[in-house]
Amino acid sequence: MFGKRTILAALIAISAGSAFAQTRIVPDGKPRAITPRGRYFMQPVWSPDGTKLAFAESNYRGIWVKWLDSGKLEQVVDKAGAGYRFAWSPDGRYIAYRARYVDNLRAKHAIEVVDVASKQVRRLTEPAKRVGLPLWGNDVKTLFYTLNQKLQKLDTKLTPEPGRLFRPPHAGREILAFTQYQRLRVAEGFDSLEVRPLLPERKVINPVLSPDGRLLACEEYGGPLWVIDVDSGEATALGEGYRPSWSPDGKWLCFMVTRDDGYQYLASDIYAASADGKQRYQLTATDDLLEMEPSWSPDGQHIAFGEYKTGQIFVLKVKTVQ
Repeated sequence: MFGKRTILAALIAISAGSAFAQTRIVPDGKPRAITPRGRYFMQPVWSPDGTKLAFAESNYRGIWVKWLDSGKLEQVVDKAGAGYRFAWSPDGRYIAYRARYVDNLRAKHAIEVVDVASKQVRRLTEPAKRVGLPLWGNDVKTLFYTLNQKLQKLDTKLTPEPGRLFRPPHAGREILAFTQYQRLRVAEGFDSLEVRPLLPERKVINPVLSPDGRLLACEEYGGPLWVIDVDSGEATALGEGYRPSWSPDGKWLCFMVTRDDGYQYLASDIYAASADGKQRYQLTATDDLLEMEPSWSPDGQHIAFGEYKTGQIFVLKVKTVQ
C-alpha cells in the first residue's frame, strides 16, 4: 500500500512533468501529391477558408487554383510575373497580383485583381517601374502597394459579396508589413499609414505578419530567419530558414531549409519552429523530393509545398504531440 505522502509526491511529479512537457509539430503520414506530373507548379498558397490552393507555373507565370473538394484544377490568370507572391483577398473571392509587361524592352508592372470564380480581371494601376507587391487591407475594398518605394493606397472598387462571411486578417488590426530599400517597415492605421522601421540595421525579404498581427517573421539577406514583436521591436533569431508561413494560432512557423551549389538546389526540406525560437523540428527528410515554399493551412492540420524537381504540389498532414 502507498502512503498519502507517496501518492502526493507522485502527483506533484506528474504535474511538474506536464508543466514542462513541450508540444511538438510532427508529420501525420506521408506527403500527398495534389497535381499531376507534366506541368510545373510552384509557391502554393491556401485560400482563407482552406478549400482551395493557388499556385504559380514555372518562372512565376500565371496563377492556377485547385479546388480540394472537387479536385478541379484551373488556370485563372495567364500573365508573366503574376504568380510571384500573389495574395488572396480576406474573403477568398479574389487574388491580387503584380503582372509584368514589357514596354520598349523595359519591364514594367501593374497591380491587378482576378475574380477566382469568373476569372474576370481588373487592372488597378497602369504599368510602371518599381512597383511593389500587393497587400490587402481588412476587406476587399482596399489594397496597398509601393511605388518608387513609397506606400500607396488603392480603392479597388470591389464590393463585398452579400452573406459571404470571413474573418478579417490580423484580428482586425490595421497593420501592414513591407520592405523599403530592403529595410523592414510596418504601417499602422489604413487612413493615416503611420510607417515605422523594425530591425532597422538589417536588410530583409519576405516579411509575413502573424495571424493576430502581433509578430512578424522575415528573412535576413545572408542571415537567419527572424521573429519580431511588432510593438516592442524585440527580435528572436530562429536560425537558417526561408519563405516562412505562420500556423493559424501564431505559435509556429514553417519554412524551408535549402542547400545548393551556386547553380541549382541540391537539397531542401520543410521545418517548423516555435515563434519564441525554443523549438525546431524537421518535418520532411526525403531523398527523392526537394520540398520548397511551404504554406500552412487555415485549420492548422496541413502544410502545402512545391517539389522542385517535378513541379508537383504536395500536401503534408501535421499534428501536435507532447
